[in-house]
Amino acid sequence: MKAFFSLALLATSSVFSQNLPVDLSFDQGSGFDSTSVISTLSQLQNGKIFIGGSFSSYNNSNVDNMVLLSEDGVIDTNFICNDCINGNVTASVIQSDQIILGGTFTAFNGVERKYIARIDDDGSLDESFNLTTSLPSDVASANITQLSVVNNKIYLSGAFYNSSFQAIFNPVIRLNLDGSIDESFQFDQSLDKRLVTAFSVQTDGSVVFVSKTSGVFKLNENGSIDDTFQFESLFLSTPSAICVLPDGKFLLGGRFVNEAQESFVLMRYNSNGSLDETFNAFEFNFLETLDGVFSIEKFGSNYLATGRFTDYDGVDDFIGINADGVVNYEFIVGGLTSYPNVSDTAYGSKLLGLSSGKILLAGQFGKVNNTILRNLVCLDALGLGVAGFINDNHLSVYYDDNNCNFTSLSEIITTVEIFDLSGRLVASDNVNSYRYSYQLENNSILLYRLTMNDGKIYTGKMIN
Repeated sequence: MKAFFSLALLATSSVFSQNLPVDLSFDQGSGFDSTSVISTLSQLQNGKIFIGGSFSSYNNSNVDNMVLLSEDGVIDTNFICNDCINGNVTASVIQSDQIILGGTFTAFNGVERKYIARIDDDGSLDESFNLTTSLPSDVASANITQLSVVNNKIYLSGAFYNSSFQAIFNPVIRLNLDGSIDESFQFDQSLDKRLVTAFSVQTDGSVVFVSKTSGVFKLNENGSIDDTFQFESLFLSTPSAICVLPDGKFLLGGRFVNEAQESFVLMRYNSNGSLDETFNAFEFNFLETLDGVFSIEKFGSNYLATGRFTDYDGVDDFIGINADGVVNYEFIVGGLTSYPNVSDTAYGSKLLGLSSGKILLAGQFGKVNNTILRNLVCLDALGLGVAGFINDNHLSVYYDDNNCNFTSLSEIITTVEIFDLSGRLVASDNVNSYRYSYQLENNSILLYRLTMNDGKIYTGKMIN
């Protein structure tokens, strides 16, 4: 018997919870218009927030499918990009202090850049980065769904099409730091070349991919298919989002129906692709075929998921769980709704945990709980009992009992130094790993300094 439990069994504590508050200090003014589509959210090391998609204005200012905001939601006027790009922006990732963006565009500020470009935080093009010359000449359009930087390599997914809109070339590419294709990664040609929607790179360089046509598959570091990974599909499996857990298991979001015609939006799988029968999967009633979970993000010791699914006892389109699937009712937002014409079409599409500990949620909605906001909201999680965060630089800091845990999803942690508040060094360790854990004494406050193998240094405070 698979351990699928209806959300009704887990919802008894929700009557004691309060809605996750909207952060009104994140000042959007009039924000985005109702027709805007936000496709990607990223945060730079300096705290600024990059937003890309299909839109033309933000707070009554003309912006062209991308905008850079300060941490308080105000436009960064040093980021200049008026009519600089001739297409939509569908994906982004931060590399050091630069932004790599993908989309339908073919030029940036008049310079040919097909589908991928790297820019500085003032909006200027980094002309040393160029994928265009490496693409086959018969590629006529592209749909870029995700970008990630891991181990000084750039991974991108999506689909490339010819002039007849047939999928050609590889839906997964690995790039060198100059934007050229890394030829040592050869996508397995036995796989379907149609759209890959999401992926997650493992610490060993292997990659787990989500495809609406091929399901879920895993490639080795060189791009060959991992035959030890056998995805256990349900009666109907339409995956859209993936989040790999520290133990190698992964959460899968989307739309799933088992043989008993029970419907789910979140599942957990073992590292070999088999279904994890111990996970508390949430049963929902789908209203339409478009329903499901579209984005999953780790946030401290919790996992946030958003999409379009019917509410049950206050759970609607946005939910927080632990790794075992137990609901954390501190993350209830009170529902996403359309406004002013109320309908059931509202949904969440993208999540970003900010370095401040707050949460950005994007989608198609006009009201969050009772606050009128169009398609973007900042949620204030600082008052919750939720310790830690994961930022866009792929460094996760979270607490488990008395341990402060660090997990890097991009660069190896080489050394860790721990200081007391006077600046005295109390501990140090040569780590050379993606993970490190430090045990804190009760009622202690310490400072940490992590040095990564690319030279980056992260500092912060640990409180127990």
